[in-house]
Amino acid sequence: MRTFEMDRYHMGRLRPGEDLLEGIESLLSEKGIRAGYLWVLGAVRSGAIGFFDQEEQVYRTIEFDEPMEILTCQGNVSMKEGRPFPHAHITFGDSRGRAVGGHLVAGNEVFVAEVCIAEFSGHPLERVDIPELGLQLWRTE
Repeated sequence: MRTFEMDRYHMGRLRPGEDLLEGIESLLSEKGIRAGYLWVLGAVRSGAIGFFDQEEQVYRTIEFDEPMEILTCQGNVSMKEGRPFPHAHITFGDSRGRAVGGHLVAGNEVFVAEVCIAEFSGHPLERVDIPELGLQLWRTE
């Protein structure tokens, strides 16, 4: 198990109409964040979540075309293929109080999104292929 120190804390807001995942990726690149933890609160105009099909080893996307509240969105930041990679899960709430959640994927149009990122110092974790699982996970060596 690696140990990290929190180096800096970043807080900001994404622009309405921006894609949530792409906005987070831009923030990570702009600030040079290679390792960290992230949280997001806000709402989307429409969006999507991902679900990993363990048997077929592929991500499935579930789309929705209605405004939803971001009840919680949290995840980590590590390196994947030489670039900062946000791995986050998100839970949305609809106008009737029902919740749906899954993997944060592209396709979430921001209405409002407040993003907090705790940046860690130290050698960042790197994602590598784990063929038997069909995923790119942290290198554990």
